Amino acid sequence: MVAGEKNTRVFFALSYEYNIVLRKTTEKTKLTPYLGLSINPFFENSITMPSISSQFPERNTDFGALFAIVPRINYTLKGNWYLDLNVPIQLFETHVAVNTRENPILPISQRKTTLVSFEALPRNVMVRIGVGLRI
Repeated sequence: MVAGEKNTRVFFALSYEYNIVLRKTTEKTKLTPYLGLSINPFFENSITMPSISSQFPERNTDFGALFAIVPRINYTLKGNWYLDLNVPIQLFETHVAVNTRENPILPISQRKTTLVSFEALPRNVMVRIGVGLRI
């Protein structure tokens, strides 16, 4: 209970990335450059159930996807182990947000609102580094 209400939130996201080797050689090299294409679909649902009668239940649902290109460099360490450095560059993000308020004072047509948005070149920038194992 927070401030007389119960909040329930569910968030689910997936990530899929397809990588293309930029330099194909038959000789063994320590550095291998890749260019990846990434999609990250997500779903979020939150429900607020107030415990006092002057407030009303509310449900927010948000779903969409992030699309990015991901330049990366793999540095071979020892055996099948490698160091991975990548910088996802978000191309665009799209999502749909649906908000439902169970307020009986509002007309039925105003209890549910939907917002569809599209944002090109969002400002999110990440640098990721990790260690991987080729199987």
